[in-house]
Amino acid sequence: MTKESFLIQSSLADQAREALRDQIISGKLPPNARIDLHDLAQQWNISPTPLRDAVKALESSGLVEIQPRRGVFVAGLDRKGLRETFELRMAFEGMAARLAAVHLPDGLAADAGRRYRAAGAMPADLQETALQEVDTLVHDIVRDNCGNSRLIRLMEGVRDLVQWSRQTIIRHVPESFAASLPEHLAICDALAARHADGAERAMRIHLDGVLARIEDYLDAHGTVIA
Repeated sequence: MTKESFLIQSSLADQAREALRDQIISGKLPPNARIDLHDLAQQWNISPTPLRDAVKALESSGLVEIQPRRGVFVAGLDRKGLRETFELRMAFEGMAARLAAVHLPDGLAADAGRRYRAAGAMPADLQETALQEVDTLVHDIVRDNCGNSRLIRLMEGVRDLVQWSRQTIIRHVPESFAASLPEHLAICDALAARHADGAERAMRIHLDGVLARIEDYLDAHGTVIA
């Protein structure tokens, strides 16, 4: 294979990975769905090789499972998988919140708190959309301002898994936005006060609360989110 053909193949694999990732995170391919690689290769007019490379990359990020003699499937989102994902988030984002309380610019957390309060004060018919728009705000702030490049890379490593679980949860438990509001405000207040212990504790309490709400959904509707 020439260098030029290798680069073309690599580019196709990257494009296929992004396209397949988007279908999974958006819910077009739901948890546990079988992925027909032959059909996708025909739809996207590419050879099987870059698509197989894309699948391997998504398997590494936790979005797909390759089952011998059965095929390729979107990963399942069950109680165990959710708890493992949230345990990672509690460890990484809790530490990021602790560090961000020291490093973030003055006024940033207070401004985020004002944006959350403004969203929470919207009329009932607009509140859910407003809260969804700011839902990841404080999470982005602690990641971007933790001052630890290695921690940021670890968080980026599970980004796809976090986005996928979040979008799946939103489709099934939309009321979690309102329930998360006081938790987000507690994180913002601790960050604004530069209270490192409090920021880490508030982030962990928030993520534990989100997980508990999802587990309540699973208790009521079944053990797997589809």
